[in-house]
Parts: sequence; structure tokens; C-alpha cells
Amino acid sequence: MRMISPIIYLKEADELMISECLKANFHTALDVKYAISDDIIWTVFIHPLSKLSKVQVVDALSQLFFSSSTFGDSYSNTNLTFPE
Repeated sequence: MRMISPIIYLKEADELMISECLKANFHTALDVKYAISDDIIWTVFIHPLSKLSKVQVVDALSQLFFSSSTFGDSYSNTNLTFPE
């Protein structure tokens, strides 16, 4: 299962934004990741084909929202982070 949300056209992102979202995939983006496809930067939640509970779906949507809204700033989807 995939849940995705577009964030920004790649041509509108500078090199620092791209670098920071890649770093975030390791440190601050936990269940969602930043990805590039079709010249757009996306936030993506990918889950195995097993069934998701309603709570898990709500959590995934929340993480998509926060990873999209914090792009360009903290690049995080929760307040949990791994140290750099």
C-alpha cells in the first residue's frame, strides 16, 4: 500500500532542500520518506501488503501531512529524531 502527497516541483527546490530531505530520510522522516518521481518531490508512506488498522491509517496520514508541512524547515513527520 502506498499513500503519497506531492510537495514541490523539483525545479522549484534548491540543492540544499534536496540534500536536507535526503538526510531527513535517515534522521527525522520515520515511517514516511521523501522521494522524487515525475519531477516532483513527494512524501511517501509505503506499507507491506498486510492489512492496516484504522489507527495506523490515521497515523500514516498524519505523518504525510507533517512531513509535507515541515519540508523546507525541520523535514520531520513526528517529534522523534535520531541524532546526527
